[in-house]
Amino acid sequence: LDVETYEEVSVMAFKAVFAGKGVELPGIDVNELTPEAVVVMRAFCAAKWDKKDVECPARVAVEAAFPSAHSYVEVVRYYLDETTVVRNLLGLAKYMDFSDEAGRSEISSLIRLEILANSKLEDILVPAAFEVLRMVSIDLADARRSATDIILNDLAMQDEFAEACTGATPNEEAIMAHARALVLSEELLKFPKAGSDLMILMRPVLQKVVFPAMGHPDEVVRSFVIRCIALYCQIDFSGAEASTYIKLFIHAIRKDAPSVQQEAMKAVFDLILTFSLSKLREDDENNEREILKVLGEHLAGNNAETQTVAVEGFAKLLFCNRLPREPGLLSRLLLLFFNPMTEDDSRLRQCLAIFFPAFAAASASHKLIIEKIFLPTVRTIAEAPRGTALHSVNSFMVGQFMVQLTETSIANESQKDDSLGQASEIHERLAAAILNEIIDAPDEDLAFTKTLCRLVNILRFHATESNSSSLNELHALLQAARKSQPDSSCRKLLGKVEERIEWQLNNSDEEESGRAYDMTTSISRQLVIEG
Repeated sequence: LDVETYEEVSVMAFKAVFAGKGVELPGIDVNELTPEAVVVMRAFCAAKWDKKDVECPARVAVEAAFPSAHSYVEVVRYYLDETTVVRNLLGLAKYMDFSDEAGRSEISSLIRLEILANSKLEDILVPAAFEVLRMVSIDLADARRSATDIILNDLAMQDEFAEACTGATPNEEAIMAHARALVLSEELLKFPKAGSDLMILMRPVLQKVVFPAMGHPDEVVRSFVIRCIALYCQIDFSGAEASTYIKLFIHAIRKDAPSVQQEAMKAVFDLILTFSLSKLREDDENNEREILKVLGEHLAGNNAETQTVAVEGFAKLLFCNRLPREPGLLSRLLLLFFNPMTEDDSRLRQCLAIFFPAFAAASASHKLIIEKIFLPTVRTIAEAPRGTALHSVNSFMVGQFMVQLTETSIANESQKDDSLGQASEIHERLAAAILNEIIDAPDEDLAFTKTLCRLVNILRFHATESNSSSLNELHALLQAARKSQPDSSCRKLLGKVEERIEWQLNNSDEEESGRAYDMTTSISRQLVIEG
């Protein structure tokens, strides 16, 4: 592996090697460090570190390489022009002893003045440097003050900084200083245990660094602006800032470049998850509908990345019950999952492949939503015009997938709710709805009718004392549906279901009452084979 390209993967690989017994750290000369050598050392320390053992191999290796905080600082300073080496050296700081006041002061000065305030160094160093600053600061508040001081008194004091915020200067140093100030602002807003004290510190930063850049011509800069404002909204636990800036995010989703749209969409989804949609709408139901409409438009957008962000966001909100229970949205996600146009979007497909089973298992009420979308979704595919992507989708496979999701056997027993009783008879209700559809279907719609007959044939019915009347009603519907069908294959399929129900009605004694006549064994395997 190229450790500069696959740095974290390399660390994990070497860590696994060093986890074995008897594997020692090869000799490393800090005067001739290479990216490979420092990655190996970091992996060794991660594998061998034991904070309770003062003589653990990792501690011994670090003390041998850096006998004092001063020597560590000198090594980091020597390699400042080599980004990968410096970043991994900063990663070793967690294994250093900075209990000495002079040592903490020296490393703090290095981090503040020579790394964070030095906009000529690569921004990729910022997260690791911030982490070290937190470690050597007296407390979190001190680290926050140091960070805002760097932004306001070091970077923002550059000549033409204000012009750089709006993109109105060719001054390269001012442009780099503003870019670093944005990166630092984002990192500072990610600090844990944020709240009112960080909001007070960040207001002048936002006023001087972030807000002036909202109209910057570079979309990368505007993306940073969106992320910073979104994080600022998150640290205001009251939700007031979120309600204030939601319109800015919506405007960006509507009008800005795709990369900025994606950041704004992530911001809105996260704010809905944190504060709920009702809190963001400012007591206006039209605002709520408008927010969902703007986000929903990107489910059918032309930009694949933006579409994936929309899918991930809606999946997250649906799973966490943060949206009104609108079945149409779930149906759209299901159609996207099977749509051949999304076949190459592995992230979208992976998201939905995990989402649907988890959503169905999380709550019985979720199964009831799937019940509502069952027939409309299958019908949408069956009626898709020729030449469209959905026309090539196998409607039976989609229905089969929903049958699997609505099986009571995948219910999460630890999350029972008031809908559990209703969910236990979903397949009986689905069968009744499908049979009525078959009875009313015109003769020329034979392909769709055959699909419905196949679907009703894989539903699972439970013969219990409480639903015996439902099974009798199904039996009568089956007889009517079978008589209405001129096609012999449809009659044969319906006849099999009729036989199953007759068997269950005749064998619903105490031993068999809770047992399902399972006709859907290996559905997952069938989906894979047919797919």
